Amino acid sequence: MTEVRRSQKWVISKDAPSKVEDLSFVSIGPDERPIWWKPEVLKTRYSQAHCALGTAYAYEFLDFMNNPHASDDTKELILGFIVSAMIHGSRDWKAVTVAESFMKTVGTYMSTGAVYR
Repeated sequence: MTEVRRSQKWVISKDAPSKVEDLSFVSIGPDERPIWWKPEVLKTRYSQAHCALGTAYAYEFLDFMNNPHASDDTKELILGFIVSAMIHGSRDWKAVTVAESFMKTVGTYMSTGAVYR
């Protein structure tokens, strides 16, 4: 086996999300449980706008995951919850485009340790 270490630097602002409820694409249901993927779907048919929104949600997610002040005990499971909600969510092309851009950005970060804002 080979041990791999990756050093990364992630700069977050002081208003970075610190709770699941702070993530723009997460809603809290009537039973007080998170709805893990409920993005704002734009009305425009301009696909680049939906891509940009997905990328912005990914940056927000990565801010949360890298925030040392984030206080969520399900942090290690959250991406699985989000992907599951995406799979079971809307099949509307706009929502799918937002989800694809989100996952491309997160995937880039996971494989390279960096993304370029």
